[in-house]
Amino acid sequence: MNSIGLGDLLFVAVFPLAMHKAFGRRAATMAFVLGLGACVGLDAILWLADAHGIFPVMVILGPLMVMQYLFWMRCNGRERTNVEYLAAEPLHS
Repeated sequence: MNSIGLGDLLFVAVFPLAMHKAFGRRAATMAFVLGLGACVGLDAILWLADAHGIFPVMVILGPLMVMQYLFWMRCNGRERTNVEYLAAEPLHS
């Protein structure tokens, strides 16, 4: 039986948060959907193939995250600073 490791899931969970701070809500949503889709798709492929053993999921997730970052850098030109992030989305108390 195959499964996705805890470290891989940690990256899938934290990457959308980093993208939200850097580029906004659309980038975070895209990162979440693509990360979750990649994990579910990879798990389904391994389950359907009845594969046994270890598969390094970061082989898929790493380049996917780098491509997303480069895409948003190309679209926006740069990341938002903390000041810009807090001005755009203030903290609610």
